[in-house]
Amino acid sequence: MVKLEQILLYFGRFVGPNILLDGSVGNDNIEGYNGLIEAIKEVSTDRVIPSIQHFVMGVDEKFVVQRISTFSSRYMFVDYGEIGIEGANDGLQKKSIDIAVTIADPLPSGTYTHLEALALADQTLAIVEQLHLAIKADSKNMAMLRYYNNPSFMPFDAPTLASSKGWTLSFRLDYY
Repeated sequence: MVKLEQILLYFGRFVGPNILLDGSVGNDNIEGYNGLIEAIKEVSTDRVIPSIQHFVMGVDEKFVVQRISTFSSRYMFVDYGEIGIEGANDGLQKKSIDIAVTIADPLPSGTYTHLEALALADQTLAIVEQLHLAIKADSKNMAMLRYYNNPSFMPFDAPTLASSKGWTLSFRLDYY
């Protein structure tokens, strides 16, 4: 099964360990926490996209809203959803997880013209396309990404997330 830690570490390559660790002081009594911190410190910086200055991953709406409200520049938001299982009880089972990766800018209302917002949207769309191409290339060599399916790009407009605007790459990872 794909672990959420693997997803975090993969997308961490696009922001780097310092951004992944920002705001991550936690409870080292939780099993796996210290190992995760050490793994984050070892994240490769070969694919860092310098314009992404913040990172958040999770499904807890209250946490995500609170975290993004502290951002003043472009961020990556990784969200995960349903894990599905298909197949016979006695045979090979296909499992899948839905993932969405958003690149967005907080745009407090009244601070940007519609043309500035459009220019920023083009920038975030270019980054989302860059992520898509990277995942496609990595799917040839990484078991976790081997069955990268159903990618789509969607505009992201979230008034409750610091009036953020950007683009989201949604996809499904299948595994057996």
